Amino acid sequence: MKPQAFAKLDLLAAAKETTLLDKLSRHNATLQRFEAQREVLAAYQDRLGNLWRSGDVVRAGDAKRAGQFSTQAEEAVQQLTGAIALEQAEHSSCATALAELRARRRILQERLGHALRLEKTLAQDRAARDLPHKPARLYAKTETAA
Repeated sequence: MKPQAFAKLDLLAAAKETTLLDKLSRHNATLQRFEAQREVLAAYQDRLGNLWRSGDVVRAGDAKRAGQFSTQAEEAVQQLTGAIALEQAEHSSCATALAELRARRRILQERLGHALRLEKTLAQDRAARDLPHKPARLYAKTETAA
């Protein structure tokens, strides 16, 4: 394959690598956002639990709302856990694809280097063949000692 073809393939691989890096960055940001949401829910649940454990008198309306919030918070935590698992799987798949792509790019770059060296060698051989030929002077006059 010609070096230009290897260079084009490497350029396409570089563009795909950039795309994968962007995806990986988005997955990282999403995972961080999910973790922050999980921490907020855990903090609310802790505050709610501390309210019940403190032994203070709680109005019935507040207790009912707290129970509803607790139920919804547990459902939200379950949804977040599922979303985090899915996001981690996508992140892992993206990281694997990126590693494979980088390995392919290394191979492409090695082949490009080999193709460039081969092209240079062939060009040198062509240049050597194109030099004007100077035949050896087989029948030249020689000085003889007389």
